Amino acid sequence: MQVYFVLLGTVLLCVGLFLVYRRLRIAVHGIDAEALVLGPSVSEVDGFTYTATRVGYRTHTGEEMQFTHYAGTPGSLPTGTRLIVRYLPGRPGQQLVRSWAGYCLAPTVILALAGTCFGVAAR
Repeated sequence: MQVYFVLLGTVLLCVGLFLVYRRLRIAVHGIDAEALVLGPSVSEVDGFTYTATRVGYRTHTGEEMQFTHYAGTPGSLPTGTRLIVRYLPGRPGQQLVRSWAGYCLAPTVILALAGTCFGVAAR
């Protein structure tokens, strides 16, 4: 059973480090853009309804981009709220909302889960 926790911890560690790498890359090489909350994005999968926030922004070349922002509770950002988005100039589809949740939430949770798996395996 311990080997499964080690394998799961290793996979989670790799995913967490990859997310840290992507976020650092955006933080160092990215460009800021003003974004606007467009409203909720609702999807249904297997009878479960998922709600997230839809965000739109314009790149430095004038290209209109939209993405779904999952951090926070649905409705916590009212439609029309202005945000700052940071994106890679050559890849505007790789963007983050410039906030603690945008940069740190997912890697922190995944790396904490990896540490928990290693801790359980060490018992």
